[in-house]
Amino acid sequence: MPSKPIKIGKNCFIGCNTIILKGTVLGDNCVVGAGAVVSGQFEENCVIVGNPGKIINICKN
Repeated sequence: MPSKPIKIGKNCFIGCNTIILKGTVLGDNCVVGAGAVVSGQFEENCVIVGNPGKIINICKN
């Protein structure tokens, strides 16, 4: 299988034991909870948790 890049935005926090799968895009200021398995595209300012990783909160200014 061909590889795909992982893109992580500025100021992201990624918890321990997190798995970020190929092709994942995290927007700026994302928080990924510990132990999450993340795949896909996520907008900026969101909180992602679980397996599979799902958005539980979007922080607006």
